[in-house]
Amino acid sequence: MKELRTNALNTETASKEVLREVDRLKKSFPVDHNILRNATIAAFKQNGEMKYDEFIENTFGNYEPVDKELKIKLPKLKEKLGKLPEKKNFDTRFTLAPELVNFKRSNYVLSTEISLVVEGGIENMDDKIWSEITASGKELVVINSPEGFKRFTKKERV
Repeated sequence: MKELRTNALNTETASKEVLREVDRLKKSFPVDHNILRNATIAAFKQNGEMKYDEFIENTFGNYEPVDKELKIKLPKLKEKLGKLPEKKNFDTRFTLAPELVNFKRSNYVLSTEISLVVEGGIENMDDKIWSEITASGKELVVINSPEGFKRFTKKERV
């Protein structure tokens, strides 16, 4: 297979274009957007070879949405992503250049006093940050953080 474009250009273009499509989910499917965005960034931030078709299948084809309405829309998203290499001029196989994955930190406003800044590309993010409702009805954002744990007042769940 002959390289048509440089690895750097392929990495930069492919990651940007995939993230652009994923970001279209943000308003309607915020939880799924967050998961898919992080999975995409993590996939492109690795060292090694990008096999684009496998990436699409592994990240989007095997994804079980939190919001069941997205399950209906995923095949169309996969189809759109499958057409990106031809449409946006990048190869389907290339060596990743992770330093060229351009992403913004995600800033989540949790309340008027608190924001959470998350670096992109967190693998298994839902094992590290999640939301839950306590038995008394409190809506919480929970962060698994041994480092941060020591810095805050410990409370027992009610």
